[in-house]
Amino acid sequence: MIILAQNSNIRRIDELGRIVIPKDIRKKLHIKDSEPLEIFIEGDEIHIKKYSSLPDIVEYVNFLFDTSSRITGNEYILTTREKVLLSTDPDYKEKALQEELKKMVLSCTEMKNEQIEYLLEDSILKGNANIVPIIVDNDRSGLLIEYNKDRAPGNMDTVKIYANLIENRLNCY
Repeated sequence: MIILAQNSNIRRIDELGRIVIPKDIRKKLHIKDSEPLEIFIEGDEIHIKKYSSLPDIVEYVNFLFDTSSRITGNEYILTTREKVLLSTDPDYKEKALQEELKKMVLSCTEMKNEQIEYLLEDSILKGNANIVPIIVDNDRSGLLIEYNKDRAPGNMDTVKIYANLIENRLNCY
């Protein structure tokens, strides 16, 4: 007897080694035709997830953030859909996004200036922030957050420029 997980699907591999990802799963995860997927093995399981090229530009973005942070006194965070990829504050680097921030990555369509308070694993990200979605190939890939714990980070010019630089670099991949 085969017991299936609640959200599982059974698919056969064809003679060329291909499988079809069901439409309902592609729709739920916002996977478009020709979108790159990452396939990897963990133990005896095969995992497939949406590929993000954000990690490929860490050194470039780190230089931008470090320079700007020293000049403005603001802090910067770049997220993927699941975690903090880069942060000028070492307390937040590599921390997993909690559900509220994950939802913001997928729903944020325009720049925001707001008070924030988000839990990142065991740390609280709190302050005044400029938030810009990172959109690569028409898909929301992450967030760029410029924040300051004590005062408003200022106008959105710097964070808009950085978001455009990041998106342009990633859209060239």
